Amino acid sequence: MTTIISIKAKFSDVVIISAIALNCLVVFFVLWGSDWLKTKISPGLIAVLRKMFGIILLATAVKLFRDNFHLYIKT
Repeated sequence: MTTIISIKAKFSDVVIISAIALNCLVVFFVLWGSDWLKTKISPGLIAVLRKMFGIILLATAVKLFRDNFHLYIKT
């Protein structure tokens, strides 16, 4: 929710809703095919993907904090 509020200032509502819908579709198909993916991906690659997505999540959190911290300082 916080991410949506922060990107609402930069993008139109249509773009945000389209991105959310596309993201939901991707997540649905990945979860739907997770048993098949588990047989095709090695445990080492799964560990690498977990680390990579953790770094992406951390980078997103830092960007949100950096972009919105000045608003907190002004008040």
